[in-house]
Amino acid sequence: MNKNKIGIVQGRLSPTINNKIQAFPFHTWQDEFTIAKKIGFYGIEWVMDSIDWELNPILSDEGCKEVINLSKETGIEIISLDPLYLTERGLLSNSYSIIKERLSVMKKLIPNCNRVGMKYILMPVFIGPNLELVKRLKSKENRKYVISFLKETIKIAEDNNLKIALETALNADEILNLIDEMNTKSILVCLDTGNSSYFDHNILSDIKKLSSYIVEVHIKDHSKKNSLGEYTTKYNSVNLGSGDVDFPSIFKELENSEYKGPFILQMARGKNHLKVVESALDYTKKFL
Repeated sequence: MNKNKIGIVQGRLSPTINNKIQAFPFHTWQDEFTIAKKIGFYGIEWVMDSIDWELNPILSDEGCKEVINLSKETGIEIISLDPLYLTERGLLSNSYSIIKERLSVMKKLIPNCNRVGMKYILMPVFIGPNLELVKRLKSKENRKYVISFLKETIKIAEDNNLKIALETALNADEILNLIDEMNTKSILVCLDTGNSSYFDHNILSDIKKLSSYIVEVHIKDHSKKNSLGEYTTKYNSVNLGSGDVDFPSIFKELENSEYKGPFILQMARGKNHLKVVESALDYTKKFL
């Protein structure tokens, strides 16, 4: 698997912001290009969270120009985008007016993603930070609104020569059914190792079934036990190799499936953010 490249989620190369595990680094985002190159990454996965999202440079003409210039200067690619905005503001809605508001954001965002060189963006659907929320998201009552949003977003993406990569709590069979329902070739899959563990999926089976759709893999670990050794129902991100994710088997199955896409580090945070990043990169390289 030595042809696979390794990227990093934006923000992991900067100090933690407001104790959030993931956020757009407004004050240091330009610096992350140089840091990413120095450490040895090939690209960055852009983040747009819900805090001051209107000011995210990916949404402005001048911002896109600066992103393109920094990418050219450093050789760091903009791999994709994680619209964390959608997860944080939620798609748990029983109102088409809310869906309309979300779509207005996608209409501004997606064309600029194409402009800075992305081929796809992530689409977090039927996913949340706890099992109860996911159950509500997947409910029959809410599903029709999510499907409506997804169909319209796919149209916007196709108009801008982009595809969408599902990041979801659905297992492989549910994802394949959803793809059939959408009746489009514009849907890909982002496999998330930590999420698969948290949602208790058979990830090796999922890789086999979804091999033709997987376009990127998020590398992170999860533990069912918290720091006190107590079982928790909340997502618990831990250092790579210290949790429940069977990385050796996962990398082997991806190799068997001839996966050629990138691995994107999205590991747990730590006090010394760069040491955490370098450690995670070294750990991941062992399998490539």
